[in-house]
Amino acid sequence: MKLAVALMSLTEGSNTVYVSRRARRFHEDPECRARGAGHMIFACRCGDPYCGCAGDKPPAAEAISIDLAAIRDLEPCAVCYPRFQEIAVQLVADDDFGHRPTDEYGANRANVSRKVCARCVDWKWVKVRNQDTGSDEFYRMGRRVSWPCTSAQILNIAPRQEEWIS
Repeated sequence: MKLAVALMSLTEGSNTVYVSRRARRFHEDPECRARGAGHMIFACRCGDPYCGCAGDKPPAAEAISIDLAAIRDLEPCAVCYPRFQEIAVQLVADDDFGHRPTDEYGANRANVSRKVCARCVDWKWVKVRNQDTGSDEFYRMGRRVSWPCTSAQILNIAPRQEEWIS
């Protein structure tokens, strides 16, 4: 629902946007160069860049309302609406789906070892040698994921961590 509200705020005055058939994005301008480029990328089915089938003119854009674009779950074109990603990042999810920070304790309740996600667990198989039988047994062992987990960052519950390339 928040996406639909954000989409409504994009159009000032006009409620009409333009889409191509089977498209995932809508455009402000029916002659948008990004729409034409998208058509060129997906029009060539044979894989030969010199065949000429990708050189066809894109089909005419269909005019629809911004409401219908929201219902169809279409995203705005980055060329026509360059600031939409900034709007989308500011929207916070209605539900945290159990992803929230909690304390993980060490040996006793007095020592908080780290902040972890209350929902996310990283499961691994651990091989343990049985001393009595001499055979190997496998057990699943879980470890809580540090906060913020990836899901919390995607849901915009927690700020995104900057990735460093080393």
